[in-house]
Amino acid sequence: MNMNQITRPTNMALAFLLAAVPCLKASGARGPWTARRVAVNADREIGTTTERAINAHLSHKTAETLKKQGVIL
Repeated sequence: MNMNQITRPTNMALAFLLAAVPCLKASGARGPWTARRVAVNADREIGTTTERAINAHLSHKTAETLKKQGVIL
């Protein structure tokens, strides 16, 4: 993976994960098959997106100031 890229779950995948976690915590391996399937998909990184880590809308001067402060690389 490129250092200027981040991988995060999509909003829909995150919503499914947040709904599946309580079911899996309560029932474990015997949880509903849909909750188990959501967990398997998350493990396989299905429903993730890769984005640039740098905000391209910063001016050069602002970017240099933030680099000096150690906020960005």
